[in-house]
Amino acid sequence: MKLVLFGIIYFLTFTLFAQPGTFETELKNGKKYYVHWVQSGNTLYGLQQKYGVNFQEIIAENPGAEKGLKEGQKILIPVPLVQVQHEVQPKETLYSIAKAYGVTTDVIVKTNPGCENGIKVGQKLLIPGVDKNLERIQSDLLIVNENPSNQGTNAEVNIPQKYSISVTDSIIDYQVLDGETLYSISKRFMVPVQDLKAINELKSTKIQPGDVLRIPIKKEKIEEVKVRQVPEAKVKEELPQASRSSFFADKNEYTIGVLLPFNLDKSEGDSRSVLATEFYMGVKLALDSLEKMGLKAKVHVFDTRNDLEGIKAVIQKMSKVKLDAVVGPFLTAGGELVADYCKVQKINMICPVAANASLILDNPYVFQTVASEITQIQNLARFVIANQTDKTVILIKPSHDADQLLYASFREYYLKNSKEKAIEASIQDFSSYLKKGTKYILVAPSNDRVYANKVINSLIKIDTRINSDDLLLMGTKDWLNMDEIKSNYRNKYHFHFCSPNDLNYTYDKIKALNKIYRSSYQADLSKTAVQGFDVVYFFGAHYLLHIEEVDCLMNSFNLIQKGEGNGYENTNTFILKQENFQLINCQE
Repeated sequence: MKLVLFGIIYFLTFTLFAQPGTFETELKNGKKYYVHWVQSGNTLYGLQQKYGVNFQEIIAENPGAEKGLKEGQKILIPVPLVQVQHEVQPKETLYSIAKAYGVTTDVIVKTNPGCENGIKVGQKLLIPGVDKNLERIQSDLLIVNENPSNQGTNAEVNIPQKYSISVTDSIIDYQVLDGETLYSISKRFMVPVQDLKAINELKSTKIQPGDVLRIPIKKEKIEEVKVRQVPEAKVKEELPQASRSSFFADKNEYTIGVLLPFNLDKSEGDSRSVLATEFYMGVKLALDSLEKMGLKAKVHVFDTRNDLEGIKAVIQKMSKVKLDAVVGPFLTAGGELVADYCKVQKINMICPVAANASLILDNPYVFQTVASEITQIQNLARFVIANQTDKTVILIKPSHDADQLLYASFREYYLKNSKEKAIEASIQDFSSYLKKGTKYILVAPSNDRVYANKVINSLIKIDTRINSDDLLLMGTKDWLNMDEIKSNYRNKYHFHFCSPNDLNYTYDKIKALNKIYRSSYQADLSKTAVQGFDVVYFFGAHYLLHIEEVDCLMNSFNLIQKGEGNGYENTNTFILKQENFQLINCQE
């Protein structure tokens, strides 16, 4: 059995859930809200479509949301209320009806005088204040009134500032606010600046508060759908995992060094020190959980300042402490120096974030917890092979020199392990192979934004002669951050990519840790903090406490030695796809 995260299993959640179980809800100042944790690709438009609540209400309850959404941000969305008509069924009571609709019996009695004296089968009751997204309402109930006036504070939205946003099939009219620029608006709505200039006939990027901009957004069908489970690839190499006994001898107490760029000698911290602090917060929570499980450890924290001189000074300090393991350095500077020192001293070095692949060469003491880009692209090829039944694979050659290795790695793995052939095409002619009625997997292994944009534009040009539902577009994680590629196109072409981790704020285990994190630090859980938790928790539980299967929050670890005499790399990754403006784990 997977180990349940200690420190989380007994933490009580105060969050309410909508009756259908689809939306998390929360009560605040007597009002009921959906709780949405922002994922990559989310936009205000997507939230409006998903929850049936307009832009203005979302912005009113979340000041600053009009400037853009951040991954991991908590958004409160007022629950849209309706009044419905219910026909009493046999054996129903006022209490059971009220419970079914998430309201109180007092509300039903107030709206239906006399029903407190008893109800009869077939009697029709008006029930106000019902969540519009309640599953049964979507099926067979009559909505009598939307946002009825007798619904109290839930029906009244206090909008501090007027946002002129109206949605049509493909265009929204947006009124520019104080402090906004054309660039910030383009980022929020994921529309390139040049497109905004063209549709609004702007000669420059200068805009003023009060200006009304026309913003093109292709309206997609964004309704709750059941996610089809995609089977995980069965072709998996049986390679030896890092042996616990070989590197971590049993001891009553372990000594661990954590190397982070706090820059404590500076009067003001920078972004690196903020990340270091968040990472250490996650480490602390992991250590608390491990201590409850019986682990005894002394932890020494070293400030590397993220420069070579800082690393050298830390190595001098480490030489005075007998360490069993080192977590770090957190960033790339000085990684080679620390690796060389750990090799000589036979100290296990745990790289907590993406590191130079050369660190594991001829150094069996280095553990890389983040899969390299090559490993990710090979795992993407493995997924394609396992899911290419009745589909034609087209491999699109990159135009950027830096991506040639990714392309070659995918091609080599695919040709070696697939019984099917792939079409290899250039960026200029791949679309000519697409025929209506045939299903395709398009593989575009590149981090280059110009290349990625050309792929999307080529698909847009042939939109009338192909069915987008017949396409699966495979790219890299970097595509999520490319402003040129609109989120709705990633939806339309069923964008898939390989990721070293899967951070989803809707997962119960993430929500549980987030509550502990808030209680401890009065801050929201960040991705960096989750990484700190996962890395230390896994190594402590698996290697020091000898627990076979460890359930982490956003990572899955399988450390494989990359050749005799070399170090270990985590080979586990996730295949994620964008659907309905959400990232979904295809292998869950």
